[in-house]
Amino acid sequence: ALRVQWQALSESGWLAAVARAYDLTAASAAYSEADHRIVREMLASVVQVSLRSDEGISNRQVHHNEAIAAVGLILQDEFLLRHALGSLHYQIRHAILGDGMWWECSPGYHFYALSHLLQCAAMFERSGIGLLQDPKLLHSYKAMLQYRWPDGTFPATNDSGPRRLPLADVERLHAVTRDPVLAHVLQKA
Repeated sequence: ALRVQWQALSESGWLAAVARAYDLTAASAAYSEADHRIVREMLASVVQVSLRSDEGISNRQVHHNEAIAAVGLILQDEFLLRHALGSLHYQIRHAILGDGMWWECSPGYHFYALSHLLQCAAMFERSGIGLLQDPKLLHSYKAMLQYRWPDGTFPATNDSGPRRLPLADVERLHAVTRDPVLAHVLQKA
């Protein structure tokens, strides 16, 4: 498999960004048929690195899933799509705990994982596969609101530094759920 980055996590991040960029520009007349073939062959090769990186419920796996989903949607590859969807469903069920916190119990890992999970869910949503409606996703953002300090930051726990609520993710989730708690957070921001 073709590699661009030195570690699988970086490779997945790079691949997801390239796949999204290609998806946005693929209809352009700037691409010849040969260009499309080259890009699609490159995506099919590079995604193999992400496929080999099965990290279970790790926050890193969400990044691998994002790359696999992006390439799968572009290539309309049933295997890649089933793999990404299965892993995403597994993570939603097992990595988001009953209290809404990501299993690593750190705001940094929580929002890192959920940001990429929301990106994956949004890609599938645009393709008619509704993941953004999953109540655990909404709960994972709303539950974190109770952990904020009065200044709006989250405490530095585990190996996570202080951080703020990622409003772009809240906006994305609110656009689908129209949840009044998220609406209130966005109005106060």
